[in-house]
Amino acid sequence: LADKLSARTGWRSAAILVGLVAVAGTVLAAAAALALVDASGDLSMLLWRGLVVIPAVTAVLLLCSMLFGRQASPELGIPLWIWSLTLIALAVVVPAAYADAVADNLRTELQQSLDGQRLALAKRQADELRQLKPHWEVHKTSIQRLQRELGQAVDQLRSEAADRVPSSAPLPIVGRRITVLVQLGRYREALTLAEPLTTGEHFNPIALDYSGLCYQRLEQPWESLQAYRRAIRYWDAHPAGAEQQRGLASALKGVAFAARRLEDRTLEEQTYQRLVDVAPTAESHFLMAQCYREHQKAGLAATHASTAIELDPNYQEQAAGILSSLSRDHFGCLQVPR
Repeated sequence: LADKLSARTGWRSAAILVGLVAVAGTVLAAAAALALVDASGDLSMLLWRGLVVIPAVTAVLLLCSMLFGRQASPELGIPLWIWSLTLIALAVVVPAAYADAVADNLRTELQQSLDGQRLALAKRQADELRQLKPHWEVHKTSIQRLQRELGQAVDQLRSEAADRVPSSAPLPIVGRRITVLVQLGRYREALTLAEPLTTGEHFNPIALDYSGLCYQRLEQPWESLQAYRRAIRYWDAHPAGAEQQRGLASALKGVAFAARRLEDRTLEEQTYQRLVDVAPTAESHFLMAQCYREHQKAGLAATHASTAIELDPNYQEQAAGILSSLSRDHFGCLQVPR
């Protein structure tokens, strides 16, 4: 009886200790989160984590310890106070680590959206990232400022898209509207405007590029491939020159991307190789390196990554990442220069 009372008292003390530490941790996390609330008054996810997640996880872990820890702790020789502090540490660290991982991935996606001029999508991603990490920067710009600027840009684009485009509108106006719709992520509407420009007397090769891009983002790689192939046939028949090189390079990138989505590795490699031949730029070599890296062709990937760095030092960080990953994947194979 005495042993039972002692065990019950020990677990009651542990529960009280866990509760007190949880309350203290919650108060501290909430205070820190409130300090990060910006001038707009928006609450960050840190506050949500402090007020809800940490106590919830603590409660779950405490319940598990009450149910299963009675037998485990004596056998393992773990003092109750160590067990309790371990639960608190897990309750704090696990939600924080998960939030950091989500934020890192979100920032990468936001950077990609900005590079691709997908402004409406970038605005949504910036809203989410600001809730998770209100003091982070993206492209050396604070997330608060970036969110505000994206909001203004998207509002302006939506206002512009609200105006009706007459059927007799000149090509520059139609082209501008297609661009606006693509930036807003309204790809079906953009395709409706671009389609008449892909054939007939109003044909414009840029419309084929936009069609390929819209199909690409609508997750229709086969249709995207066909549009970009038509663009390649047009530019192949066009007189050589700077305009032909730019148009052909753009279409080749589209074909290679569609081939990747269709898992046609041969077509992807052949297309990127032609891109390198047509436009031997740092970007072309970097894309070729990425392709070979994904296809596990380490030697070729390393060669093109190194060439990209030589042509443009701005690719140093990205290309070095490919070389580093190759070094890890093929350590000791003497395929990657060190």
